[in-house]
Amino acid sequence: MRRLLYPVVVGVVLLVLMSIWSFSPPKETLQPSKAIGQTYVKYMAEFHQKVERLYEIGIALENEADVEAFRAAVIDARNAYKEVEFLAAYLDEEFTLLYINGAPLPKIDPQTEEALEKLEPEGLQIIEELAFSDEILEEKAYLHARLKKIKKELPTFVAFQKQQSSRISDRMVFEALRSGIIRIITLGITGFDTPASGNAMTEAAISFSRLYATSEQYLSILEERNEILAASLRKHFEDGVGYLKANQDFDTFDRMHFIRTYANPIYGELLDAHMALGYPTMREALPASMQEAVNYFNRDIFSTDFLSASYYVNFESGEQNPIRIELGRMLFYDPVLSDNNDGSCASCHDPKKAFTDGKVRSVAMNKEGTVSRNSPSLVNVAFADRFFHDLRSRELESQVEHVVFNQKEFNTTFIKIANRLRESPEYVEMFNKAFPGVKKYGDPVGKHGINSALASYVSSLNALNSPVDQYLRGEKEELDESIKRGFNLFMGKAACATCHFAPVFNGTVPPKFHESEGEVLGVPTAPDTANATLDDDPGRQKSGFIRDNHPIYLNAFKTPTVRNIEMTGPYMHNGVYTSLEQVMDFYNRGGGYGIGIELENQTLPPDPLGLTQQEITDVINFMEALTDTVGLVGAPGRLPSFPEGSIYHKRPVGGTY
Repeated sequence: MRRLLYPVVVGVVLLVLMSIWSFSPPKETLQPSKAIGQTYVKYMAEFHQKVERLYEIGIALENEADVEAFRAAVIDARNAYKEVEFLAAYLDEEFTLLYINGAPLPKIDPQTEEALEKLEPEGLQIIEELAFSDEILEEKAYLHARLKKIKKELPTFVAFQKQQSSRISDRMVFEALRSGIIRIITLGITGFDTPASGNAMTEAAISFSRLYATSEQYLSILEERNEILAASLRKHFEDGVGYLKANQDFDTFDRMHFIRTYANPIYGELLDAHMALGYPTMREALPASMQEAVNYFNRDIFSTDFLSASYYVNFESGEQNPIRIELGRMLFYDPVLSDNNDGSCASCHDPKKAFTDGKVRSVAMNKEGTVSRNSPSLVNVAFADRFFHDLRSRELESQVEHVVFNQKEFNTTFIKIANRLRESPEYVEMFNKAFPGVKKYGDPVGKHGINSALASYVSSLNALNSPVDQYLRGEKEELDESIKRGFNLFMGKAACATCHFAPVFNGTVPPKFHESEGEVLGVPTAPDTANATLDDDPGRQKSGFIRDNHPIYLNAFKTPTVRNIEMTGPYMHNGVYTSLEQVMDFYNRGGGYGIGIELENQTLPPDPLGLTQQEITDVINFMEALTDTVGLVGAPGRLPSFPEGSIYHKRPVGGTY
């Protein structure tokens, strides 16, 4: 019996051994973020090589014969940068802006105190601007200094990025991908960081293709969990890449179609993919104190809550609530805040005029003359990190202080205001409800409560649901062709969106939306194109901040939103232009420089835009289509009461002027 079993046993053993010997273990599959990190290191090395080559050619630049080779090297280096930009900027935004690809404008060294040191612009943007300038050879020494700087700083940048590449998580990749989509929409297809070479559309196609290739690392995994989402995301990317490559003319590129049909849907689907794959989000990974301006869990760049007002106003969770907003609304329309009990916040910020006053310059207290500027709109004002025309306030909560203490405005103190408000039992009750925790430690009727309530109300004055937004979100199927053309011009040839950034269309810089910009435009004293003279308002230079007191900020003013602009004339800080046609003519000529005002520090490009009358009309039609007043809460029917016989008892809502 044993002899019979032996061959059988031997045969089974041999079969098992043969199966073991023939088995080939599967190749190790890298976690997507790890594979992405390795690819990133490869492309970063290529970028480094391109910049080294750029340096060699640039330093050897001597005559016209060398210029074309140098310009080609600039384009090669920039194209290589676009392969790594979405992760590089995500991993180290500050260094990237300072040394690699920041705007070509000088800044003040943040490390200096009283002896203000100007930092020259560095990186690829200023190098591109110099390379494609007609004065490239005359500016050779300055160009060489910029080339030496990027060569010096780049090894540090590359080493840090290589180190960080091994630490990239899947959460971080998705955040960087979505930030990359914002960057392409707001800075890429607008030509913001490559205005001189005409290479913007090529760069946008490279950036978009890199986002697609990176997303592919996740699509096979996603297919197992949500096949429909994976197929839709892949198709949007494939079609979007094809559209960019097939439409490379900057002036005729249909940005509205690209955003509505490809980029915006991808932005939402990347969030869906992030959630479907079950990767942690910043909500789980980061403390609440590290919240960002962009509401990550929003699917649409042109939605009403794309940006978080609480980021800018520093509200803690639940602080901006209906009770506090309503208290702020009452205070906003109450003349009891002014010394003469006649003027209120609404005196200069009329809801019927998108919270401006329609004046060339705002009326001063007791109607005795005017203040030095007009009232900027408060619509969407919360989405900024500095306030007023001259950017003199860093917090929305402290903005009212400049009005309270100003002798030409409220001319009073918070102590006087609080004492008045305490005379009203109704106001006291409202403060107690709005600030329940404060009562334990003291009287909530005081400076903090007043500032916070007003900031709550003002930060609720958001208007981001215009017909244009609805169309870009796919909620509205039809939009006037002139408005579409105007949007494409605004975001392209007219260069408006390089200062008025989408989606708020103000000076808050994407994709992080942390910093608000001001510009030196060369605004004249009168709408005169033949004998124009510069308005002598120093603007930001005299904001009161030490670092602003420098010649580069002379005549600089905050870049406001163009939303609801048809309601906010006259225009500019001094009301010099009464119509949008005049404003567009000013920009079309090249700002102050184009009407004969020579400013060394003008930040607006001095070259004429070359817009036709029809194009100007289209841009205006687009801007007027950004009007949205539906959600703006106006004046209350009455104000909180004071005791009978009080001088404040019968005060009118909004004051007397």
